Amino acid sequence: MSNLGGYETAVRIIKQLGGPEKAAKYAVAAAGTLLVTGAAGYAGLQKGLVVVKKKLKSRSNPCPLRGKTFEVHTDAQDGKGLHFGAGDRFTVLECDADAILIVLNGNHENPHFVSGEFLTKISNFSLIDPGSDK
Repeated sequence: MSNLGGYETAVRIIKQLGGPEKAAKYAVAAAGTLLVTGAAGYAGLQKGLVVVKKKLKSRSNPCPLRGKTFEVHTDAQDGKGLHFGAGDRFTVLECDADAILIVLNGNHENPHFVSGEFLTKISNFSLIDPGSDK
């Protein structure tokens, strides 16, 4: 057993590869592959971060209708069997596009997801917040 350690291992590997010239070619090819792979990974990571930032930003924008209460003016039933009577009131908990999470005041089986389009037809609810620029 010698005290050459890593040097002895390196010499053995270089001999198995066919000499210093071939070992250098393999090293350059490996370094190039790592460089290309790393650059592609970095570019993909940058694109992924942009997408994640956009998602986080959109999630940090709260529903402009959150906490507002609306009154039903027309008796109706949504497609899932939830009954709305004229004079009923509901409060918006959260919204995402046309999906509105509401609490129907006086109903013990809350909350409910209801279409914003449906709520617009039966109440004074509007998908566009009157305080917004839309």
